[in-house]
Amino acid sequence: MSQDKPLSEQRMWDLVRYCRATLLTDELITMDEYGELAEDHSTVKRLEGYDKLRAENARLKQQLDAERKKCEALREARRK
Repeated sequence: MSQDKPLSEQRMWDLVRYCRATLLTDELITMDEYGELAEDHSTVKRLEGYDKLRAENARLKQQLDAERKKCEALREARRK
């Protein structure tokens, strides 16, 4: 799959590739389609990238939550 495709299309491709064995077993894709999906190694790199993004997102969320708590504590201190 080309890298110039929209991100949503890349994600859909990645999901179909991930489920390719089930799709083949249930006869929802052909053996040729299965082969095409199996040959796409760029998907693995993208999926690893998604894992890194999720981890970074979680880290940033924790930082944001900590900063919000600090701000709230400062607001409370000013009110007193």
